[in-house]
Amino acid sequence: ARLAKVFPSKYLVTTLTCLLGSLQCFVVGISLGHSRAEWRIKWDLQLLTVVYSGVFNTGVTYVIICWVISRRGPMYPSMFSPLLLIITTAMDSLLLGTSIYLGSVLGTMLIIGGLYAFLWGKGKELQLTAAAAAVAQKQTVARRRRGS
Repeated sequence: ARLAKVFPSKYLVTTLTCLLGSLQCFVVGISLGHSRAEWRIKWDLQLLTVVYSGVFNTGVTYVIICWVISRRGPMYPSMFSPLLLIITTAMDSLLLGTSIYLGSVLGTMLIIGGLYAFLWGKGKELQLTAAAAAVAQKQTVARRRRGS
């Protein structure tokens, strides 16, 4: 949120963040993989996976997070992060056929309950803030009328 106030171009920030992350991964990759064969680019599913992951999982996600922060504040994206655990558990079960245990179901219910409680509370807070702003505006208008 602070970065968005100082540097308002959210798409450039996203690009710079992705480039710096890529540079860091490159440095770690060079230090771990010394063979040239490991660095050869092949047109296969592995390359498609890397491109998809880089474009959608990182780039688009950062843009959406920046947009949400500018619209609703920095708390909203962090509240929706637990949903990733739920989606991962469901996809793991559907695609890989793993079992879902009672603990996973109870954890999912707690996450969803906490998320909806937060959203309900945030909605009430926004209503109270809007009502207080309306009252303050009416008082300002009334003071101006009395003074003129």
